[in-house]
Amino acid sequence: MAGLAIGLGGSTLVAIITSPQAEGVTERPHTQAAVVAAADARVAAPPLADGVYLYGESPEPDQLGRSYLVFEVTQGAVIGAFYMPSSEFDCTYGRFQADQLALTVIDSYGQGRHPYAIALAPPSPIAAQTPTAARGFNLEGYYPLATVSENDRRMLEVCKAAYPISERTP
Repeated sequence: MAGLAIGLGGSTLVAIITSPQAEGVTERPHTQAAVVAAADARVAAPPLADGVYLYGESPEPDQLGRSYLVFEVTQGAVIGAFYMPSSEFDCTYGRFQADQLALTVIDSYGQGRHPYAIALAPPSPIAAQTPTAARGFNLEGYYPLATVSENDRRMLEVCKAAYPISERTP
């Protein structure tokens, strides 16, 4: 029976097949292509269903000094707002990638665009009862919050109006 060893180091994917009939190790390009195709298929599916989500640096909403991210997912594309309670907010947009949420943040004062990424991580024990826990991931450093407030929805609508899909660049 043949054995398969797969390693992912940085961005290099290696598939190695060992066989009792062959001495040593043999590489099989078609097997590697199948592994890459399977990885690409996993990346193509967004980790969250279409809908509106709220994440915070605190497991409780509206905590002063803590930042929050309210966003809407539509077919894997994300539009939303970063904010701190009783403060300004910055609009953001982007997409889920294999191991991160890759965003562009628009500075509310100067309108500059800045890249920002949040790593995808296993869900925290506090998040065990949330829909994202069932998906097996969380946003690193953020807790999923169950209730999206009217203020969260207002900020989201402002960002959606200011940056329609046609204006969001990858």
